[in-house]
Amino acid sequence: MREELLDLSKAIEAALLPTESSSLFARVWDSKTLSFHAQETTLLDFKETYCENFTDAYGVSIVRLALAFYNTFGGLIVFGVKDRVFTVSGVSGPFEIERFNRAVSDFTGLHIECLSKTYLVPSLDDKKLGVLLIPRRGLAPPVALRQTLGKYTAGTIWVRDRHEVLEASSRHLPLLYSARTPRTIGADFILVPIHRSLPPPRFAISWEDLICCGHFGIG
Repeated sequence: MREELLDLSKAIEAALLPTESSSLFARVWDSKTLSFHAQETTLLDFKETYCENFTDAYGVSIVRLALAFYNTFGGLIVFGVKDRVFTVSGVSGPFEIERFNRAVSDFTGLHIECLSKTYLVPSLDDKKLGVLLIPRRGLAPPVALRQTLGKYTAGTIWVRDRHEVLEASSRHLPLLYSARTPRTIGADFILVPIHRSLPPPRFAISWEDLICCGHFGIG
């Protein structure tokens, strides 16, 4: 694992946001430039603003990102950071975590306990960062939409691949049905043994067949 991401990974694995921002960001914050020096990764994403609701295009992208993190290895969304340059623009207040968790439950039928915390950045006129922590999925089946969300239809499953959110395909089966141990960050998906709940290799089965027969909780 890349050393700069160790504190982020620990927070995700513990499903707990620390009291002080330094405990979370010390390895990814540049005190000279007053900006983040970490790129977006499998565990980390930056957004400049909160979303107003979870059904417009931007709100849907936040839900989509959160579900991709959950299906992969968990993750952190840091609000109040300018894209590409990673400087702090700040947020006005706390993230509406109760409303977000309720929206995720409505869209998926699954109870995922995401957490949020607001941190001050004292050296930048006390600007605030909003951090949303999405826990790592355990042995539960991957979460899929149970209703249409924006342009995405019911049954859609997302994963996080480096800095991208992708619709799951057959190449992601080892990831989605692995032993769900924390991954080493920085490479493509690790090919790990598929969980024994999948059919034996001698049976030919397609991605569409898996969805139809209910292996992803949507059949």
